[in-house]
Amino acid sequence: MAIGIFDSGVGGLSMVRAVDSIAPSADLIYLGDTARVPYGLKTTEQLEEITADNFRFMIDAGVEKVFIACGTISSLLCNKGYPDMGIPYVTVINATAKSAAAATKSGSVTVLGTVATCRNRGFEKELLSITDNLSITYVPCQDFVSLCESGRVSPDDPLVMECVRKSLEPVPGDSDTVILGCTHFPFLEDAIRRVLPNANLINCSYETAYANRDVFREGSGIRSFWVTGDPSSFSVNSDMLLGYHVETGRHING
Repeated sequence: MAIGIFDSGVGGLSMVRAVDSIAPSADLIYLGDTARVPYGLKTTEQLEEITADNFRFMIDAGVEKVFIACGTISSLLCNKGYPDMGIPYVTVINATAKSAAAATKSGSVTVLGTVATCRNRGFEKELLSITDNLSITYVPCQDFVSLCESGRVSPDDPLVMECVRKSLEPVPGDSDTVILGCTHFPFLEDAIRRVLPNANLINCSYETAYANRDVFREGSGIRSFWVTGDPSSFSVNSDMLLGYHVETGRHING
């Protein structure tokens, strides 16, 4: 059976990329909810509706388990105590927090996230359940999502670097570990590293995929991609971000 992965747009492709490196023969069904991107500016009520819609799609698709490749929805479900959604699921919170807690030497951890992720503070809840001897700073980087959705991720792009430098100004100088708490952000990792060259950058997509690598059963390596918005624009960005061509179907919610 296939594994389901969903996100608001192209961000979750960073988890597809991680699975490509860890379990290339696994079968995946991907949903990018591009008609409602970005999630990070939505209300809690809107996010709850979105979450239900996306799980309904995955259940109908017959997947074995769902990977929520979205820091915003992951944080929401963490705050709700990981409610039953009708099918087993994995968020990007748990494995990422565990890796960050193990990586920090200074005890200062920064979480880069969307506005909603910073509001819900799911990473903080999980980090403090591991050790309470941490200083945790949240830095909203909502504009990073827009960069990725427009296909602008190169550190050689002046607009990208201007945005990244400005967004990262609030990161404390003693913060030696920085969580990329949105699945869009790993696509900007090279740009972020230029601004924070000495920080441990924790990629929530890779950490989650690797920690759950036993879930990805050997299959035919089928990758099925669906979006709720325009498939053609998604395919252009996904081809660039993944490095191979993606045929995308369209799913209409409701």
